[in-house]
Amino acid sequence: MPFSTTRTVRFGETDPAGIVYFSRFYEYAHEAYEDMLQAGGFPLSDVFSGEWAMPLVRSEADYSIPSRLGDELTLHLSVDKIGNRSVRYRVDIHGQDGALRARIQHTHATVDLKTAKTCSVPERLIEALKSSGALEE
Repeated sequence: MPFSTTRTVRFGETDPAGIVYFSRFYEYAHEAYEDMLQAGGFPLSDVFSGEWAMPLVRSEADYSIPSRLGDELTLHLSVDKIGNRSVRYRVDIHGQDGALRARIQHTHATVDLKTAKTCSVPERLIEALKSSGALEE
């Protein structure tokens, strides 16, 4: 089962028509990513204090149904693919009715900060993904 978190659509996240502006879904996906790392015992602040980083190298989104002010959204994050030097995450965003509102995919590479070259996905990250439920064993 994927990692899940919830949020409520706020006034400042909507356009004049009262619909969530499309780029906000990327922010929602990143919130789910941060919440997942925290739940896995590896907060994002720890990532930035190490010898490697996880820059975003690819991002895409599909939008199905508009979301509006006050909507309760559930964000389901799972590891879509894990490679030797990158991880692709999928975030499915559902409304209270269970309908899929949007799907976001992010690919993060793992990079050695000293050499600025890609490196193997650290075991600590893999353990956090498993612990949070984002990566099924």
